[in-house]
Amino acid sequence: MSEVSESLSAMSQFRDQLNAREVLAELFTDAHTAYTFTDEPVTDEQLRAAYDLAKWAPTGVNGQPLRVAIVRAGAAKQHLLNALPRGNKEQACGAPLVLVCGAKMDFYHDLPALHPRGEHYEKLLMANE
Repeated sequence: MSEVSESLSAMSQFRDQLNAREVLAELFTDAHTAYTFTDEPVTDEQLRAAYDLAKWAPTGVNGQPLRVAIVRAGAAKQHLLNALPRGNKEQACGAPLVLVCGAKMDFYHDLPALHPRGEHYEKLLMANE
């Protein structure tokens, strides 16, 4: 099974489990910040499934500037904790993992490989630097 068909299959299964009203409520009215976490680990499979959903979100010219670093434990987690303010440090310390999300600011250099008119859009965006 290809990566695309696996992603679409996962999205289809998720969509079958929830109707649109429940999905919207989950995203916009029922969602809240988690302050405590269970000891249950987050598996690589769960992370892949979440990423597979996120990567289908629309972006300008399919630029896909999202970058995610997964920090689970060890020196990387300690380094991250040292950089966080106290309130965030307490939350991150108890989490099974932390996702550090950012955006690739010069994503337009990737456009020629991602979009049929990518070279055109890259030139447009470079002119606005």
